[in-house]
Amino acid sequence: PCLAGRFGNQAGLTTPLCSGACASGHYCPPGTVNSNQNDCPAGRYGDRTGIEDAGCSGLCQAGFYCLAGSSSARQGQCPPGRFGGVGEGSASCEGPCQAGYYCTGSSPNSTQNPCGGSQFFCEQGSSVPTAASPGEYTSGGSGPTTRTAANACEPGFYCSSGVRTPCPAGR
Repeated sequence: PCLAGRFGNQAGLTTPLCSGACASGHYCPPGTVNSNQNDCPAGRYGDRTGIEDAGCSGLCQAGFYCLAGSSSARQGQCPPGRFGGVGEGSASCEGPCQAGYYCTGSSPNSTQNPCGGSQFFCEQGSSVPTAASPGEYTSGGSGPTTRTAANACEPGFYCSSGVRTPCPAGR
C-alpha cells in the first residue's frame, strides 16, 4: 500500500511514495486512492500536505469554526452574538453569548465583553449593548456592568441613564 500521508490514483505504481502527498485539508491513511478522499473532520484543520491521520494539524482556534476539509485553523469566524471554543465544527459555533454580556465576531467565550454601565443591557445572544430608552431602568445581571433587561419606570420613581431613583419628597 501507499505510505500514510500519500495517495496512489493510478495502476502500476512502483514506489511506496505513490502518486503524491495528500492534499491540505485532508488526510491519507496507508493505501489511500485519492488525495482528497478523507476530509479532516469538522472542528479540525489540515494546513499542510501529507497528513497521515484524522487528527490532521489540530483543533480550530477558539472563536472560529472549521468545516470538514478545512485547511485553516480560522476557516470562519463565529458570528456576532455567538461564541466558540477550541475545535468548533459548525458555523453556528458553540452557542449564544450569555445574558449581561455581548460577543463580537470570533468571540472565544460566552462572557467576552461585559455589557457596560447602568445605561446598557444585553439579552442572551447580544452582539452589541442596547441603551435603555428614556423612562427605563436596567436590571438583572451580577452588577451594574452586566445588566440583562430594561424596565419601564414605575410611578413614584424617575429613571435616567438606566438608573431608577425615588422621586423627592413632595414631588
